[in-house]
Amino acid sequence: MSTKSYQTLEGELSIRPSPTVTRSGVSNAVAIIGGFDEPNSGSDVNSDEATRIADPVDPSDQFGESEITRAAPVVSANGTSELYGVPVPETETTESFSSSQSLSLGNSPVFDPNLHPDHDVTVTDTANATDLTVNVVHGETTPTPSEEDTANLNPGLGEIETDSTSDFDVTYTYGDYQSAIETAGDLPVRYLCVLTEDSGIKASIVSTLSDIAADFDFKRAVVGATPEIGPTDIGDYEPNQRNWRLIEVAPSRATGANGPVRTAAAVCGLMASQPIGPDGSTLFDNINGITGLRTAYRGSEAKDFDGVTSVTRSGEIAQALTTSESAQFQNVYATEIVDEVALRLFSTAKSYAGGPQDLGDLRTLLRGVCVSASTGSPPLLGFAEDTEADPYDIEVSTGASPSVAEGAVTIVPTPIA
Repeated sequence: MSTKSYQTLEGELSIRPSPTVTRSGVSNAVAIIGGFDEPNSGSDVNSDEATRIADPVDPSDQFGESEITRAAPVVSANGTSELYGVPVPETETTESFSSSQSLSLGNSPVFDPNLHPDHDVTVTDTANATDLTVNVVHGETTPTPSEEDTANLNPGLGEIETDSTSDFDVTYTYGDYQSAIETAGDLPVRYLCVLTEDSGIKASIVSTLSDIAADFDFKRAVVGATPEIGPTDIGDYEPNQRNWRLIEVAPSRATGANGPVRTAAAVCGLMASQPIGPDGSTLFDNINGITGLRTAYRGSEAKDFDGVTSVTRSGEIAQALTTSESAQFQNVYATEIVDEVALRLFSTAKSYAGGPQDLGDLRTLLRGVCVSASTGSPPLLGFAEDTEADPYDIEVSTGASPSVAEGAVTIVPTPIA
């Protein structure tokens, strides 16, 4: 198995005076970020603020009949009961178009009414005083509807195609995810479940998680891959954000007990409930809380995704991967091990700092961390084959300043079958 120095993991991590929430001993909690039914939510629930979900099975008293309310029981059904809801700020707006058939909205993504039961998208032909039937479509283009008085809405692109040219008013709702993501990033949680497939929001997630990682506060986020990736399109799909802290799920859409929901909710709950180590891999595990998947992949198809955590038509995890382009940092369980060992090394280095500079002592301390991680049942570090080599390598030296001691550690996460 390949090894890699920790300080070069897709960006250098700066050690600051003290870490915030650490991996060791933290609960396996999840923050769910998405839309809420503000008029019917609890009096203490506000957008951009985190609310502990009292009843994961039915949080409608807190979030109304909303996207978060649908996602929470799906996350909980997969083994994670400690949940927070972080509603995004929502804005309803109306835009007018004259003599148009192709309508480009000023804000995207638009809240998909299939996933947000508290929101509708209304397209009114003002010239004929007619409300059009709105169909939700997905893809890189928005097709023109063939039926009269019909509009095709592509919520991801913020586009609408109508069956004929006229004057239209479009009323829709959209959300501002950035501040909600930052709020969730500061919570004592292991995973963020961001209910989106939008590429711009994914970029914001990666930026936020990379920033807090500089404080050795390690989290991952689970999102949806582009909706409606057909089996024949799997080989051509590539995540637009390649990062080891981001997990994309395909198919992105499913059905839960209360209606349409994002599959990411089930996968996030399953991954957050796992122990850290090779026994924490979700490969070939089955998700719960889902009654059907919008797109059905056979096992032989689902494993052909690149950098995507895919689910088969039977609900089995065919691949448990981050979106990283580096093979060493694609397996989710292995990246969790890297984070855990890094935190232990960081804590040990802190205890060494401020005392006498003895490089031999530093090496002994760091080696003790790696030896501890190499034992146990199962161990965090190790090789697949029988070997007497240590699954780690440690180098210590004096830094650029005589008062600085540097330690470089290379580790090999224990492989899985």
